[in-house]
Amino acid sequence: MLEASINDIQLKQLNRDLELTGRELLKIATRAFKSSAKNFTKNAIKTIKKNYGIADKKLRQRIRQYVIDDLKIKIFAGFYRTGLTNWQARKTKRGVTYGRPRRLRKGAFIARMPEGGKIAVKRTGQYHTPSKGRYANKVYQRNTAKHKKGEPYKVEILEKQVTENNEIENVVMPILQNETENFYKIFKKSFESEVNKYLRNQFKKGLK
Repeated sequence: MLEASINDIQLKQLNRDLELTGRELLKIATRAFKSSAKNFTKNAIKTIKKNYGIADKKLRQRIRQYVIDDLKIKIFAGFYRTGLTNWQARKTKRGVTYGRPRRLRKGAFIARMPEGGKIAVKRTGQYHTPSKGRYANKVYQRNTAKHKKGEPYKVEILEKQVTENNEIENVVMPILQNETENFYKIFKKSFESEVNKYLRNQFKKGLK
């Protein structure tokens, strides 16, 4: 779990030339933090999708942020149900390609599940030769309606391998870490904007 926060030292540095009271400083900082935190996950997901092609809908389900207090959030990222088909998977003659840059799972194909959804799988082993029926002692042909009468091919599930091999985590976590490290820069920009709004309002009140 990652954390993005603003500490007292950073606030004092921002207030060095402003001379705001403690109450004013906290009020402005809280507004700036909420504004910065609001787009944290959104910006991270946008970067991940652009660089690696992982579906943003799935990322929104798997990357969550939680407000701890006025100046701290924590980010949780878990990809246990994010599969290969969430990486813009495409069936090709050689297998299934996915991600950016494109990667290949040779010999794989995308199967539709009876309950809905898709998964990436790969047949393994030799063709089955039935011992009975119309196709007895003949080379068993794939993609035939008679396939149901024989023993099925062994199927290797590739869908979860990108999670089990930490492929997704290895590309997503560095981006989230980078966003966390750059959070102060984003907050500082938002803080300066909130200060300008506050000073303008104070100036208008002084004219009345």
